[in-house]
Amino acid sequence: MAENVPSKSVKMPIDYADWNDYNTRVVCEIFADQVVAGNRPNTHLSNSGYDEVIEQFASKTGLRYTRLQIKNKWDKLRIEYNCWKKLKSQTGLGWDDARQTVTATAARWKQLKEDIAGCLKFRKAGLQNEELLEKMFEDIRNTGADHWSLGQGTIPSATTNGTIQIADVNEIDDETDEDEPSAKRKSKDSSKVDKLKKTKSGSQKMVEEIQRVTSSLQQTLSSIQSFTKIREDPPGCSIKDVMTLVEECGAVEGTNEHFIATEIFIKKDQREMFVNSLRTPAGRFAWLKKKYDMSSESEDGSSDEEYDCDLLAMQLFETVTSNISSTRRMAESYHSLYMNKAAPRTSRLSGMGWVQETLATPGECYRMLRMNGNTFLALHDLLVDKYKLAPTVHMHTMEALAIFLYILGDGSSNQRAQNCFKHSGETISRKIEEVLFAVVELGRDIVRPKDPNFSNVHERIRKDRRMWPHFKDCIGAVDGTHILAVVPDDDKIRYIGRSKSTTQNVMAICDHDMRFTYASIGQPGSMHDTTVLFNALRTDIDIFPHPPQGKYYLVDAGYPNRPGYLAPYKGQRYHVPEFRRGSAPSGVKEKFNFLHCSVRTIIERCFGVWKMKWRVLLKMPSFPLWKQKMVVAATMALHNFIRDHNAPDRHFHRFERNPDYVPTIPSRFRRYVISQDASDTSTEGQSDVSMDAFRDDLAGRIAG
Repeated sequence: MAENVPSKSVKMPIDYADWNDYNTRVVCEIFADQVVAGNRPNTHLSNSGYDEVIEQFASKTGLRYTRLQIKNKWDKLRIEYNCWKKLKSQTGLGWDDARQTVTATAARWKQLKEDIAGCLKFRKAGLQNEELLEKMFEDIRNTGADHWSLGQGTIPSATTNGTIQIADVNEIDDETDEDEPSAKRKSKDSSKVDKLKKTKSGSQKMVEEIQRVTSSLQQTLSSIQSFTKIREDPPGCSIKDVMTLVEECGAVEGTNEHFIATEIFIKKDQREMFVNSLRTPAGRFAWLKKKYDMSSESEDGSSDEEYDCDLLAMQLFETVTSNISSTRRMAESYHSLYMNKAAPRTSRLSGMGWVQETLATPGECYRMLRMNGNTFLALHDLLVDKYKLAPTVHMHTMEALAIFLYILGDGSSNQRAQNCFKHSGETISRKIEEVLFAVVELGRDIVRPKDPNFSNVHERIRKDRRMWPHFKDCIGAVDGTHILAVVPDDDKIRYIGRSKSTTQNVMAICDHDMRFTYASIGQPGSMHDTTVLFNALRTDIDIFPHPPQGKYYLVDAGYPNRPGYLAPYKGQRYHVPEFRRGSAPSGVKEKFNFLHCSVRTIIERCFGVWKMKWRVLLKMPSFPLWKQKMVVAATMALHNFIRDHNAPDRHFHRFERNPDYVPTIPSRFRRYVISQDASDTSTEGQSDVSMDAFRDDLAGRIAG
């Protein structure tokens, strides 16, 4: 290895990076040290981390590389590590100890090449510096296990029962109404907000009360045992035994000595003294005589022992009384929290009354429930008749559905829903979950292509002279979008992508009607869009709406140009605003890109309507991750139901009327908005030669 060490005096050109085995080992060691030092806040090093790598690498090798060169090496090492781990996870492979790599037949290597891009480099030798790369990347490696889609037969977690945690029920909404002028708003003291958010719920208080009573009962039992122990007589010191000794020493009944014995031997310590300290009958008689003489001079017949016992008895009585009172309070709390559901909140306008009044007011219905009254009633009847949404003693299914739509549509907290519907936080949470499961079941049936064979050309293409017949085989568009996610601290790094926030990378497919036909939900925000797509193709091979032979989806430049997925030309103007701000498209590639983008924006408009209508996507509640995935799926199901119902909808109408329409985000949600640059626009994976030829031919026909 020593012959690979560069001379300290060697000055390498700054635009050339020599990554021989020695230099690679050195940079991996430095990278690993920076990760251990906490200089990797997300999937890459921090600025200070890169600076430290540059300096240490120059010190050890005599080579000073730029930050871009160091970052490119980091990215390449990460790709190699992920590729190696995927390769090793494949079944049916052998192992070569000499070369430290897997073995397979030629046919299997051919298949592996298609499934795992770049794996052929490990055919002759395994991954170098694996132990260092594991420190660098293992905790941020995305395996695809987070993926979930509506077509799968299970919900996105093994946990299928139980309601939303009570700790989240009384969450205080620290946001102001969107109509409040932003200039007049004063930011709240974060410490006060945190203190409010930590307010204990009724069930938490009950648990703590039970724990307190249990502890108190244990202490009481211990005290009773101690008290009983104090009152027990040692062997031979009972009153009967002692009075026998009294008579044996000559203090017979009727004498002064016998009388004083009956007085003083009520006390245990006096009996012990008489038995253990006085050995002879004469000594005992003299002691009794002296006690009698002393008793005539003293009027105090009490003792510390009597006082201690009385005090202990009083304490035990107070403890038992306190426990009885606590038990009574627990019973009252349990009845109030779980039995008497309607009691906590009362109003002239009940929850169902609010729903009826809202449905009778068209504008208010659309604003609060995100759909008109007829659509609401149709959705309600479908969920009840087909998807087992059932009423309870204290709540009608209409009210339960209204609570669900109110929270998803307005992004309101549980606290606001309590004030609006006059129910307890636990009831609100439980009803949200019941409706959530029903709507997700609905989504399994409607988030799919209307025509699985894609046999007809959509009228949007046929009626647009610019698109017909060039895009007659286009069946929709594919793209990814980022949804804010609340994740555990030990898993945050994987979910932090280019947006610097923890997000889900949701990949969706939509048709020309702005309907979702498929979605991969739950992948971490750091996962590349192409990786999300390829993982979905592999995981959901039986339920993915694969394009038939000759058909294709439109994708942006972040995806490779492959059969079934037509991408634009790179290095050319692409987005419609770029053309509107500048000159008209010129040249074969620019003209193709312009039309390609004009058709593909259907997915961007679809995302726009979806997020504008269901504001819970802008500020996800602190649900478990599996429930956050279900919320995303449920909003897609609601999106499709509204679209399929053919009722007038102002959100869809705005986007249909103006392709460049940008929704206004309410002020209280603006700080949660994910940048449009959150998705990585670089391309993972190589384009297909045949698809490139198809694109060139199509571009020529468009330009000609």
